[in-house]
Amino acid sequence: MLFSQGDQPDGLYLIAEGHVRVWLGDAEGNELTLALLGGGDAVGEMALIDGQPRSASASIIGPGQLLYLDAPDFGRLQKQEPAISRHLVKLLAERLRGSNEALIEAAFLPLRSRLCRKLLDLAQSHAKATPTGMVFDRAFSQEEMARMLGVSREAVNRQIIAMRHDGHIRKVGRRIEIPDMERLARLSEML
Repeated sequence: MLFSQGDQPDGLYLIAEGHVRVWLGDAEGNELTLALLGGGDAVGEMALIDGQPRSASASIIGPGQLLYLDAPDFGRLQKQEPAISRHLVKLLAERLRGSNEALIEAAFLPLRSRLCRKLLDLAQSHAKATPTGMVFDRAFSQEEMARMLGVSREAVNRQIIAMRHDGHIRKVGRRIEIPDMERLARLSEML
């Protein structure tokens, strides 16, 4: 665990290797994954910018290496290098646009389309091309997928079974393979 929702801002993390899950939780223990960040990404910068408590929790998934920059050093660096502030504004705008897209998808798209879009998105940073398709380099559990989509594991399970039956995805051990990215992209657009 890097920090919890509601914590006071003390610094930011730069991901050198590995993955960090950024998520929200409620009193009943439900969780919604907001982002899965990887190498080169920053996490925890928003609270440093506005000085407010952490708006989400963040935890590292599996092995990894992070660099930590505490709040006072961040403030000094920001004053010395104005380009950092410009970069952070771009980063926050990009994340806000992503949040807007996710909100629109959750409100207007059926789960099958949302799952297809999430698989396509994850494939960009977590899959490698093979002769038979794109194979994920790590296993994503149905529980993880459900947290990313804000639905139950059972709902994701039903969709994955149907998508495997229809040949849109395959299982390679515990990992997902997408045999045809374009076909999955077309399926993601269907309402």
